[in-house]
Amino acid sequence: MFRWLDPEIGKKPFHIVLLLTFQICFTIGWGNVPPTTDFTQLLCIPYSTIGIPLLFATLSQYGRFLAENYSIDWIFLSAVVRHKATVKEKKRQMPISGAFNMLVLHQFIGIILFNTVFAKLGVVKAWYFVWITTAMIGFGDIAPEPANLLSSVSMLLYFAIGNIVIQAMLICICYHIQRVHLVLLKMYLYKLHCYAIKKINEARGTE
Repeated sequence: MFRWLDPEIGKKPFHIVLLLTFQICFTIGWGNVPPTTDFTQLLCIPYSTIGIPLLFATLSQYGRFLAENYSIDWIFLSAVVRHKATVKEKKRQMPISGAFNMLVLHQFIGIILFNTVFAKLGVVKAWYFVWITTAMIGFGDIAPEPANLLSSVSMLLYFAIGNIVIQAMLICICYHIQRVHLVLLKMYLYKLHCYAIKKINEARGTE
């Protein structure tokens, strides 16, 4: 659609223009394939309004599934004062270290890919580019151009998987923060409350 409506974009090959739709929906904006006409610039507004929620909803579902497949329900945790995790729950709980290891593996694969297959960026620039793109920051200072359609699709899948991994790690971090503040803190306050009542009753009994 953008190739038909924008003459400048129409001059570029399909596998390069494919990255434009990805950049819009992934909210990164490398800036290497910008819309040049007023109409295509206006078209970006409804396209992103529809595309961004659809993409984020899809990726967030996969990220939530990846995390919740191993963790207990944090809504239940936040409503419980005293809670002892069962063996089954402990097995399902994804530790932060597990999610972090997945993220490190994903970043390591990206450093290799952007030094061999997709581009020749160097270790530091490749890691920097992979991180800011996966985290949906996208400064636009680095914009690799894939050689063919297979490379474009591979890049899209790679960054989509990376975003899922980041979301899974963030869900794990949120779970642990919520558990510390809303479960362990409640447990501590409950014990403190019981101790205070006990001391008050003892003081009244000695009077």
